[in-house]
Amino acid sequence: MPTTETQDRTSQAADLREIAQAMVRRAMAGGATAAECVVREGDEFSTLVRLGQVETLKESGSKSIGVRVFFGQRAASTYSSDFSREGLDRMVKSALTLAKITSEDPFSGIPEASQLGSLPGDLDLYHEDVYSLPGPARIEYARRAEKAALDFDPRIKNSEGGSFDAATGHKVLANSHGFVGEYKRSYCSVAAVPIAQTEDGAMQRDYWYSVARTLSKLDAPEKVGKTAAQRTLRRGLVAGYASCAYLFEIGARACGMLDQFCAACEAAALLRGFHLSSPRAGATAPARRIIRARACKHSGSKPIF
Repeated sequence: MPTTETQDRTSQAADLREIAQAMVRRAMAGGATAAECVVREGDEFSTLVRLGQVETLKESGSKSIGVRVFFGQRAASTYSSDFSREGLDRMVKSALTLAKITSEDPFSGIPEASQLGSLPGDLDLYHEDVYSLPGPARIEYARRAEKAALDFDPRIKNSEGGSFDAATGHKVLANSHGFVGEYKRSYCSVAAVPIAQTEDGAMQRDYWYSVARTLSKLDAPEKVGKTAAQRTLRRGLVAGYASCAYLFEIGARACGMLDQFCAACEAAALLRGFHLSSPRAGATAPARRIIRARACKHSGSKPIF
């Protein structure tokens, strides 16, 4: 048998659909030639832990509604978070009044009924487990990610924090063609931003994160923290490389993007007069850095230059 919690969610979803349809009926009764209504509700949680201590903690719920009405090719929209009967009446009346005095737009309107539809099956956008953890466990996710980064290497001296976020949402759309559609979404994320420091005091930072629709597919906080630390240390080491020729491999999809990026860098440097082959670049100008890219053998791509 369905649980009380499941029954409550089903009832709430039905309520949102009924509210959206009721707003459309009110707009049409007020003389509109067409109308549509969107109702949204959701919950959000966010926490940031820095050096083991909770720095920010936010949790909120929201619910809003919007209606768009048409008088021929004149249209107006109004929005509200007031779901009282008086608030909804005021929202619809305001939209009807505004629509009568706005300019005509030959391209305004809602889609024809034949263009409306829905995707069958579960789109895997929503999972209840995103909000299944109690507050302390969510904070611990952030703390574990930061700790894994700090413990990875003694050169990781500081941190901008570890974070955990979770959110769910529900959206319903109804219009005067008789269409009613809805979807629910969820996501959760965990991240870490460690700071590395060299012996001479120079500092570098980087980050890593994991985002998923369901908690079960979210990377472990320890993995996220470790990856963030590795990226931070690697970033610091790259800054110390001398100018020389490098050889690296890239996939086929990245070739075009990297080609455009390098071209943009070259053009921007020339425009500023700081191209590495320019005499203004200093005595090391002949040592212009040359990047040679060799595509992965299995990709079938060609070197970009």
